[in-house]
Amino acid sequence: MNSFCKQDREFLKSIEGQGSIVSANKCYGLSRYGNLLLVLPQDRKLSLKTLSLYQPQKTLVKALVVLFTWFVRLGGVRLLKPISLEIRESSPLAHIAGDGQFGFLLGNPTRDARRLICLYEKDGQSLVGKFGVGGRSRDTVVKEIEILQGDVRGLEGVPEILSSQIEDQYAYYAVPWMDGRSPSVKDQGYLLDLLRSWERGIAKVAVRELPFWEELYRMVASNEERAILDGYANLNLRESVIHGDFTPWNVKCLSQGGVAVLDWEFCRPDGVAGLDVAHYLIQPLILVKKMSASEALKAALEWGANEGRDYLHHAGWGGQVQAWLGIYLFYSHYVLKLNHRDLIECWKKERV
Repeated sequence: MNSFCKQDREFLKSIEGQGSIVSANKCYGLSRYGNLLLVLPQDRKLSLKTLSLYQPQKTLVKALVVLFTWFVRLGGVRLLKPISLEIRESSPLAHIAGDGQFGFLLGNPTRDARRLICLYEKDGQSLVGKFGVGGRSRDTVVKEIEILQGDVRGLEGVPEILSSQIEDQYAYYAVPWMDGRSPSVKDQGYLLDLLRSWERGIAKVAVRELPFWEELYRMVASNEERAILDGYANLNLRESVIHGDFTPWNVKCLSQGGVAVLDWEFCRPDGVAGLDVAHYLIQPLILVKKMSASEALKAALEWGANEGRDYLHHAGWGGQVQAWLGIYLFYSHYVLKLNHRDLIECWKKERV
């Protein structure tokens, strides 16, 4: 493991645990930008399934993943950096290591809550386990378990938790592995139907009466921006579960039909319809296409006035596309803690 950076070595050490050795595993590591991204097992089929956990959005990276998939099919995984993992009794992976080989996808090392997505097999079924080890990483997985077993359980697109475990130092849950792909433009209609299915009944509610609005209003510090929110407080909108991080990389269109939506840690049951679709539009524009704030806003507003017009009318926004996008930007910046200040300032100028 000495060939990996310090962050990666420390993380791998933390998941090995202490005590007697449960399983000794020879794996292979694939890095991106100097940080470990994937740990692949020797088994070819499991390696391919582990690779499918990674859903890049940039065209070039997608093409590279296709090439790398063929590289793995031809047995090339053994040409990657070798990793020897000794899984011990206290390891969060101890309860799965005895069942055979496993691989995993590592979360972003720059975040303060790095998580591990593990592919393994148990009783002939391929499973995906999400592990949070230590501190905030553990806490976010605990929160996600509570959400998936609570308000959103049974909703279309929500994975079913098959097993979970919460300990002092780590937490994990497992769902079935599902073969699929990131959605494309042709899937837009189906995704909007999915979001409609998350609505809480058919009645529209004054947005000021919802807990999410009260929280947002408290967190907005400036009088100017509070005055803007005051102007929208009487909007009558459809109450809806909101995922909170509804993006192409957190949605999987399944090969057998249907869809699976991943990463529910930012979900809340008392939101309004329309916020998730705004997030779905804005995030790829600024993170993948690298658009400026003004370019991203223009593209989102054009979508709301054209392709998204019927959906926004259904949700209660009517023709108030500026209000829809503005409320999303305030919510994402203040509540979700995304740095959307440039987008907000640009939106305020466009609003005048």
